[in-house]
Amino acid sequence: MNNWKIASLDPESRQRYLAATNGMAVAGFVLALSAWLLAWTLFMGFICWVLGCVFSAIGLHRHMNEGRGRKGLAIAGMCLSFGGIAIAIVIFGLMAL
Repeated sequence: MNNWKIASLDPESRQRYLAATNGMAVAGFVLALSAWLLAWTLFMGFICWVLGCVFSAIGLHRHMNEGRGRKGLAIAGMCLSFGGIAIAIVIFGLMAL
């Protein structure tokens, strides 16, 4: 929905629309989840985990400041990302030995 369409909505509908949309939280969760599927490629998995963590953090920030929805997806994306990053660091460390 374009910004001019959002601005033309009544305040209650506008708040309902903004509360239901948080694309960054969804993107962060999807990237973190797909990183677990790409974990065997280590490099791509690591990139997806980092991007998933960043997008999830932005989604959580938007939920806290703007009242947008999808807080659960943002938190799940961050947990998946941090877990994957920790595993990748351990694997990279073991490969360096």
